[in-house]
Amino acid sequence: MMLDADQKALIAKDPRYGRVICRCETITEGEIIDAIHRPVGARTVDGVKRRTRAGMAAAKRFLRTSCHTDFGP
Repeated sequence: MMLDADQKALIAKDPRYGRVICRCETITEGEIIDAIHRPVGARTVDGVKRRTRAGMAAAKRFLRTSCHTDFGP
């Protein structure tokens, strides 16, 4: 994955944006943290999934396999 200048700057500022948690949807730890800390932030795993799409990959729809994510079932 090639990173543009904005992504590199964000990762330099906060390395959590470089740590991919859901590989299928390319969702980073930083994006998950943002989803939790928003004004009406996620309070459950399901809430995080709905806001970020972590764990909701095409692998489930097309291959009928589970998402290979480090973010819950």
